[in-house]
Amino acid sequence: MYKNCLVVNLFFFVLFTISSENQLHAKETKIQKAMIQDLEVIRHNLSLKYAPTDWKQEYNGWNIDDAFEKAKSKIFKDNPTTVHEYQTIVKEFLNASQDYHLKTIFYSTEKSFFPFQIKGINNHYYLLGIGYPADYDEGFASDELDLESLVDLKKMGFGDELISLDGVPITTIIEQLIDDNLGGDRSPTGYVLAERMLFYRQGKYGQQVLSGNIKLKMKRISSSAEYECTIPWMHTPEWVENPDNMSSLADSILENLYPIKDEKMKGLEFFSKDYRVNFVTDLMVYKKFNFAKGPSKDVKNEEKAITDIKDEREIGFLPPLGKIIWESDKNNLLYAYIYQNKLGKSIGYIYLSSFLPTKKSYELVVEELIDILLKFNKNTEALVFDITDNGGGDPFFMYAVLSTLTDHPLKTHLQQELLIQEDVLNASHFQKSFKKDKFDEVNVCGFPITPEIVTQIHAYTEKVRQVWKSGERMTPLMHIYGIKEIPPSLKVQYLKPLVVLTNELDFSCADLFPAILQDNGRGKIFGAKTAGAGGHVRLCKHNSRFGLMGYSMTGSIVYRLDGKTIENLGVTPDIPYKVTLKDIQRNYVDYIRTLNGEINKLLK
Repeated sequence: MYKNCLVVNLFFFVLFTISSENQLHAKETKIQKAMIQDLEVIRHNLSLKYAPTDWKQEYNGWNIDDAFEKAKSKIFKDNPTTVHEYQTIVKEFLNASQDYHLKTIFYSTEKSFFPFQIKGINNHYYLLGIGYPADYDEGFASDELDLESLVDLKKMGFGDELISLDGVPITTIIEQLIDDNLGGDRSPTGYVLAERMLFYRQGKYGQQVLSGNIKLKMKRISSSAEYECTIPWMHTPEWVENPDNMSSLADSILENLYPIKDEKMKGLEFFSKDYRVNFVTDLMVYKKFNFAKGPSKDVKNEEKAITDIKDEREIGFLPPLGKIIWESDKNNLLYAYIYQNKLGKSIGYIYLSSFLPTKKSYELVVEELIDILLKFNKNTEALVFDITDNGGGDPFFMYAVLSTLTDHPLKTHLQQELLIQEDVLNASHFQKSFKKDKFDEVNVCGFPITPEIVTQIHAYTEKVRQVWKSGERMTPLMHIYGIKEIPPSLKVQYLKPLVVLTNELDFSCADLFPAILQDNGRGKIFGAKTAGAGGHVRLCKHNSRFGLMGYSMTGSIVYRLDGKTIENLGVTPDIPYKVTLKDIQRNYVDYIRTLNGEINKLLK
């Protein structure tokens, strides 16, 4: 009897739930209906173009249909009435995938930042110095700030700890940023991205943009004494409300959705696959300043309170690894030097901030790299190749760089692509434009496309056409562009011991670069695990009444030589290293000591 009653009660409960949900949906407003229709377009585009669906289901249980239904229910439950409220739902819909390529871009110019560089160590956050984002010149002209005039800024010292912001603990804000903007990604990369977002908020990514003053509570590293200071957000208002503030940032927003390729790439659209994470490039800090003098008296080499590094090169976060005996010119494209370690060994160092050069053509960067390596061949015993804080870029440029570090072909990775008709059309154009028997060798992003490479690409394009013709859309495993191996450069081959530096902000091509070297047994990888953005980017423009410009998504999924994916897993270094508090406070002394020790082992 009891069992029968339980069944009847359960029946009526389910019936009531379904009925309530149907009534709720039946009362949908016009705005809710429009939002759901907008979401349906996004879901449709994802089903057409998003490749790692099976992997995401396996990795974290995310799938497109369930995520859509959750977002749809949120529209009924929360009854959003503003554009920003709907944008938050869309952002959560995509962010839950924990895919760094799958991101929304909104029609918004509002942003705010303060040029602090911080670093988290064991849930404590420390001030490294002053650093401006890569797009500073384009977006903050309306809110110039004289740092020297900020009295409170002069209270701070290198390595001081941030305790709270406007009374809220920094750790709480970091966790909230991860939930709101990264789909709860609590990987090491997720935490580092949240650190970068702490003082840089952008409306185009649906983030909450702040303005006014910030009250910070700090703690000195020298005495543990707490102190407070107040600084202003550098804020760019929304242009819709303030049209007089328009500047060249409009172009930079569009470039995030439609990245500009090398001028020589015109007519070679087939080679337009992009392996980078667009939103991450905004968070990279290349215009750096230093806190070199202040209340914290244990910082060495003090010169002045805020020192501008006037340098055309992009320089990583590490100080010199030893006594520099040669350095590339400040007008060069690449930051490189030769240093002597404590054993008197001459070691080369090169920093590459991106696999998508922005200032000059790919060919010029490759030519400069060749010249540097020719010098290093004669004057060094090992090479440190630093790709930390690298948002990725173009695989052909990456192949060109890799070709200079080997004397034998390097095996490349396999990937599966989710095809749309555009891919097939581009493949057909390539076959028509580049005849195997009538071909003049060209460079694509600095990588020589030889007749042998053309033959491999032709086989790849033909396979793409066959897959499409068969009615399938997911390709079998194929090499990227069909290129099975990277041939050694004919101009330079650096063959001495090689150490590649990686960290949590290495994405896409910067995942592939160390993975190829590691899989081929060339060199050692030192540092932190890379981010795990394993595939090329598709960009989808979106027509919407709700301010959604478009979204980027992953169009392929790359597999390493052992069959493991790079997506979400990244590349684990041969020599793992985690930055320490002592590194933060004493100019990366432990990092440099450990790195040089590993190099000495390779030289024995």
